[in-house]
Amino acid sequence: MERWAVANTVYSPSYISLESALGHYGFIPEGVFHITCITTRHTRTFEIEGVKHFYRNVLPSWFFGYTILEQGDAMVRMAKPEKALLDVLHFDRTLRGPDDLEAMRFDRPGIRAAIDKRVWHDHLSLSTNKALHRRARAFLNWLR
Repeated sequence: MERWAVANTVYSPSYISLESALGHYGFIPEGVFHITCITTRHTRTFEIEGVKHFYRNVLPSWFFGYTILEQGDAMVRMAKPEKALLDVLHFDRTLRGPDDLEAMRFDRPGIRAAIDKRVWHDHLSLSTNKALHRRARAFLNWLR
């Protein structure tokens, strides 16, 4: 967690998402040894104390959907489960169908139990990206 607070501070504004959030929620089986964040600033990579920090740029209109986790004295901005998955679908244009999604080795039952479909649809409704909407539909179909 302390590493996440550093990641939020080093390049702000940012929130933990993508592989880091998926690992935090147990949605992927792999260990994640780098930190991936979303920011409204330029895409950047830093190495801090041997840990890679990746920051992916989004428009300010897509910078939402995170919660604040308290960790001791630190506050960490972490993508909510729905937004972490939508961020993955936003950036990974290769996730088009069931085979692509199976290759990600997502924990389907864990995701089903964790996501709130109303929140998912509310978040998705804020995007006009048609390709993202197609990938999100494909993901929900695969999730069933």
